[in-house]
Amino acid sequence: ECITYCDLTEAEVEAIAEHENLPPLVATLVGCHLLQSHNGHEYIRQLLQNRAEEAHRAGDADVAAHRHQVYQEFVQRIPAIQGE
Repeated sequence: ECITYCDLTEAEVEAIAEHENLPPLVATLVGCHLLQSHNGHEYIRQLLQNRAEEAHRAGDADVAAHRHQVYQEFVQRIPAIQGE
């Protein structure tokens, strides 16, 4: 339910939770805070991109495709802010 109060999707929160080794609720709060911080959206963008690349390098095409889709959706929904 907390995800509905944040501009992140469930897949994005799951990525933060897995990367930071956090429970989903805490990852939701961290993600919301990151989106409101100066370079937080860039941190999330890079995290999502890195995870897609890691899956690709590991040869897991299905996971890589899913992670790339999550990354692309984030970039389209939350574009980079100029100058950051």
